[in-house]
Amino acid sequence: MHIFLWLFGLSVALYLAGAVVLTLFQRSFIYWPTSVVQRSDAIRSFSLESDDAQLQIWQINPGQGQAIIYFGGNCEKVALKAECWQTLFPNHTIYLNEYRGYGESTGKPKQTQLYQDALNLYDALAPKHQSVDVIGRSLGAAMAIYLAAHRKLGRLVLVTPFDSMLHLVQRMYWILPVGLMLKERYPSVDFAAKVTVPTLVVIADKDRVVPPRHAWQLFEALPNDLRQSVVLEGHGHNHFHTEPVYEQALLQFFKQST
Repeated sequence: MHIFLWLFGLSVALYLAGAVVLTLFQRSFIYWPTSVVQRSDAIRSFSLESDDAQLQIWQINPGQGQAIIYFGGNCEKVALKAECWQTLFPNHTIYLNEYRGYGESTGKPKQTQLYQDALNLYDALAPKHQSVDVIGRSLGAAMAIYLAAHRKLGRLVLVTPFDSMLHLVQRMYWILPVGLMLKERYPSVDFAAKVTVPTLVVIADKDRVVPPRHAWQLFEALPNDLRQSVVLEGHGHNHFHTEPVYEQALLQFFKQST
């Protein structure tokens, strides 16, 4: 009996300790800032003031009438894929966003501030271009759909997106009261109905980071007449950026929705 009570007490203590750790340090689990990327080629970056932070923005193909803003995935060094974007979209000026706390951007990542950074970036760039399209991958898809719900875009691409961070974390830590603990919720599904532009959702059917059902739930919440999807068969969450099927899906979507 004493052993049972001891084990029960230990289990409760561990449960409470886990809940406290996840509550206090949740941003350390969610955000994985990237290190500084040094490039010596023609691809340059500039600094954008966004409230209390200086954001590093990489620019490709400057001077084009159409623009693309890219919000990368968590822990993604966006500048390393610059050549891919340059080849795919030579007639667009492309802006690769380094989240606050990532690369040379200052500040610390937080949902409310990352949302505002996305708006500030758009507001700074839109007057310089005829139209602005947005591509977001994984965590970046949360920024992309938020921006689409609050600003006028040309096209929207969501790559391996999730319906909400809350749903993802509840799946991972089902035994904990995540709904009471989580502050960084990224409720992308709540913004889906406000999207008013053609939207492509790219889903990897072997994705173990964002299981496909979360991407499909977001897809189903988008307006019927604006949404389309492509499934990358046999691919996981990462390492498909130079795959022909992915590149062709992007090119075809941009061509169709012109």
